[in-house]
Amino acid sequence: MSDFLQNDLLRQADSRTQAEAKTTANPDLKVREALDRAAEKVGTRFRDQPLTEAAVRDVIGSTYRGVGDAAKAVLHLERALELRKPLLGSEHPDTLGSMHNLAIAYHDQGKLAEAVALGAQTLEIRQRMLGAEHPDTLMSMNRLGNVYHSQGKAAEAAALHAQNLEVRKRVLGAEHPDTLMSTNNLANAYLAQGKYAEAAALFAQTWEIGKRVLGAEHPSTLLWMDNLAGTYGAQGKTAEAAALTAQTFEIRKRVLGAEHPDTLSSMGRLAIAYLVQGKQAEAAALIAQTWEIQKRVLGAEHPLTLGSMGVLAAAYQ
Repeated sequence: MSDFLQNDLLRQADSRTQAEAKTTANPDLKVREALDRAAEKVGTRFRDQPLTEAAVRDVIGSTYRGVGDAAKAVLHLERALELRKPLLGSEHPDTLGSMHNLAIAYHDQGKLAEAVALGAQTLEIRQRMLGAEHPDTLMSMNRLGNVYHSQGKAAEAAALHAQNLEVRKRVLGAEHPDTLMSTNNLANAYLAQGKYAEAAALFAQTWEIGKRVLGAEHPSTLLWMDNLAGTYGAQGKTAEAAALTAQTFEIRKRVLGAEHPDTLSSMGRLAIAYLVQGKQAEAAALIAQTWEIQKRVLGAEHPLTLGSMGVLAAAYQ
């Protein structure tokens, strides 16, 4: 594994390595391109070492998730699970890790049924094997609640997130990053249930703590900031929503890149804010741009891509 990381991944930035591999020379190689080149070699590199291949694919898949490429993440994480399950069994920690990561990637890709099935299975095994308060169990519970939220099952999501938050507060403390994420997720469930005041209070609290504990430009802090902006919109505070969303969008574009899913989410939310303010031309231009990127990055039938189509239609109307 060390040799793979050193020679097949990190040395891709070396112009001599690029020449020897007969790949297109790129003196300013980005990590993403190096990852793509290395990922192509995994199957042959570890042909007789299935568990090593699984470990590498798990890391590569999770890295693709981090850069916003859910399709490639799913490809590698599915293969990691295929390798680990028959060799280690369904209840081995490494197998459960692959199941958990794959469920998240399915969620990112908009495959909600697959995400629920795999996430629920992972949670059940972890509760039985590790106990209800183990960090891995709480992580699985948190992620399953998020998928329920995406499916529109706000009550189920709220129940899981409230239980998760109570345990994390007690075990980890109120300002632990995991506890803050649970607070955010419960607020999301409240928002879906129309409990706007409760949601706004939790989002504002989480954002303030996040700025202090994680930093103002940390991706999680930006998520909580974005969610607060969305709650302002739901409350009819259009000016506050637009201002906060525009600020989030600019930071995400700089920190995460213009085509990251979180940046695209801010673009879509800003377009909606413009639409509510009666700025139809600005809304149409921004959401059309968002839609084009989403079709390429997420796929034409991803729920977020379809959501942008709906907003664009409303702007045209």
